[in-house]
Amino acid sequence: MHIGNGDPRYQDVVNDYESLRRRSWGDGQTIFYTIFVGGHTYSTTDLQQAWATFADRRDSLTPVAHTPHV
Repeated sequence: MHIGNGDPRYQDVVNDYESLRRRSWGDGQTIFYTIFVGGHTYSTTDLQQAWATFADRRDSLTPVAHTPHV
């Protein structure tokens, strides 16, 4: 989860993160959460960091059903 502190969906992401942590998701293990200065745009560095985190863990990930916020 990479979210800009000025993103209009910021609070939704914070709420999702906190909900997952309450369900025993491990920070830095099964959930990765990064807040950056900015809005709803991502730099190449932000995307590279997100992809690297995902790619490093892809073999250990378990699919999880997700209901998107509407």
